[in-house]
Amino acid sequence: MSDDWEESEADKLARIEMEAYDAKIKEEQDAWKAKWPEYCNKCGGSGIVTFLQGHPYGSTTAYEEFAEPCDCILNGFCPRCGATTMNADPDKEVEHQTCSACGWEQDRPDVCPEY
Repeated sequence: MSDDWEESEADKLARIEMEAYDAKIKEEQDAWKAKWPEYCNKCGGSGIVTFLQGHPYGSTTAYEEFAEPCDCILNGFCPRCGATTMNADPDKEVEHQTCSACGWEQDRPDVCPEY
């Protein structure tokens, strides 16, 4: 058996499409990051961080996803532009956060594009 492997036409097309998609997303990411250089790297500008928590379930583990406000929001920084225009009072619950400097909105965050 030969170690030489030839890529099929279908595989080649799929690879080319994926490379084009990756390049497009990278271009969008670079443009977004250039527009908002002070964005929060932890949450990507969303104001929310998510994490998984495992729970034993029989012989496996079931994972549950949780979301909570990012430190940038809790410390009064806008996740997109980094301005200190957000409510930083953790005792005061605010349903809708909006940044007066850049217009970022909690309900409709403009986040860094992802794959």
